Amino acid sequence: MVTSGAAHHGATLLRRRRRRMRGVDARAARPGLLSALVSPGRRAGRRCGSRAVGGGRFSRGDLRPYDGAMRILRLDPGDEALLLAGAELFDAPPTEKLAARFLSSEGHHLLVAVGEAGDPVGFVSGVETTHPDKGTEMFLYELSVAEAHRNQGIGAALVRSLAELAHSRGCYGMWVGTEPDNAAALATYRAAGADPPESFVTLEWRFDATARAAPATGTAG
Repeated sequence: MVTSGAAHHGATLLRRRRRRMRGVDARAARPGLLSALVSPGRRAGRRCGSRAVGGGRFSRGDLRPYDGAMRILRLDPGDEALLLAGAELFDAPPTEKLAARFLSSEGHHLLVAVGEAGDPVGFVSGVETTHPDKGTEMFLYELSVAEAHRNQGIGAALVRSLAELAHSRGCYGMWVGTEPDNAAALATYRAAGADPPESFVTLEWRFDATARAAPATGTAG
């Protein structure tokens, strides 16, 4: 089951998924690594938090080696310059204002794969979503790898790192949407430990593009 909040994000993700998945692969991934990955709504879970798991918080200082030269780094507020340095990885050039807002928002995460020279070569973003009767799960919002670094398993490594972060923060699972014929995306997510895909339908409401840069106002009623 997909909650209404998840479906809203899923509609946006599905609309752009092909472009975002242009540089991922699963060749270097290890299937079944993450038992924490479950389908959305499958079971109730714990609220995500910043408690330490496995000896410490997953923070900006934890540079995780990938293949000797490749490292995966979680960005914190103040790391906007590194995010903007990877502008070509995004669907559209990110702005400093929106980058700062994302990195400073609670439950918003962006992990960057950096090369030996410190340049961004891929990223994955995730957002924690909470519901009163389900707890909190991680929504994998976007995944991208630079063309020159494809077919090296970097996409799957980024997904595994986000799932590990979600698990360490107490999330009961993680989910992502993609098209049923997007073989590259499906192979990457499955190789990173995801359960078999489930079918669902998305609907969306489109608003004025200028609202994307403005903070949300008002209350639900």
